[in-house]
Amino acid sequence: MTYGPKAVIVGAILGVMLLRPGTGRADTIDQAMSFTGEITASCVINVMTSGQLGVSADHLKMSSKEIGGVSGVAEITTNITGSQIQIVNPSAFTVAPSGADTGSLFSTEYTLTGVTMGTMADGAVATTLLPGVTAMTLNVEAARSDTLYPVGNYTLSPTVRCITP
Repeated sequence: MTYGPKAVIVGAILGVMLLRPGTGRADTIDQAMSFTGEITASCVINVMTSGQLGVSADHLKMSSKEIGGVSGVAEITTNITGSQIQIVNPSAFTVAPSGADTGSLFSTEYTLTGVTMGTMADGAVATTLLPGVTAMTLNVEAARSDTLYPVGNYTLSPTVRCITP
C-alpha cells in the first residue's frame, strides 16, 4: 500500500507528538495534605508601669493613692472566656527598714478598662475577664494604726495573677 504525501506528513506529525514528553495522556493523582494546629488557653500579663508609694501626712500609711504616689499599670491579654484576674496581696515589704512590717496591713485595689471594665475594692477578689486586652490600674497600701513608719526605702510587690480555665 502506498501513502500519499499528505498521509506521510500527518503520520510524521503524529509520531513526533507521541515522542515529545508531556503531550501524551497524563494520569491524575490526588493526595490530601493536612494542616493541624492548636490554640491553647493563655493569659499574658505585661507590667507597663511600676507604681510609686506616697506617704500620708501622719506617716501611718504608704499608698500609691497618697500625695506623691503613682498607680501601677498592667496590660492583660487573654484568648479564652472565663479567665480571671486577681491580686495576691503582699504580706510584707520587699524592701524596708527593720521593723517596718510589724503592725502593717497590706491591701490592693484595681480598676479594669478595655474589653473588661470594672473596679475591685479588694484586689484579692478575682474578676472574670472577657477575651482580648484589658488594662489594669493597680493601687497598693500599707497601713499602721499607731506607729509611724521609720525613715528609709520601701518596696511593696503585689503579684498580678491570671487564672485560665
